[in-house]
Amino acid sequence: MISIKDFLNKIRWDKNLDKDRYTLHYVDRITNSIKTIKFDDINSIEGDFLVLDDREIPLHRIRKVTMFNKVVWER
Repeated sequence: MISIKDFLNKIRWDKNLDKDRYTLHYVDRITNSIKTIKFDDINSIEGDFLVLDDREIPLHRIRKVTMFNKVVWER
């Protein structure tokens, strides 16, 4: 299985993949629920974190990635 970091980098750099089609589902520790973000909301991937405008999300909290509601990566 490909690591989440490698998978996200593939989406980010592969010109044949349409970034706006991907949604990430992650565990929010504060609400103890699954939250979603669009791939386009990611500013950068630094170390083991996704950097967004208002927060950072550890990569180990990502549970799955979907494209048009179809799971394309899952932990």
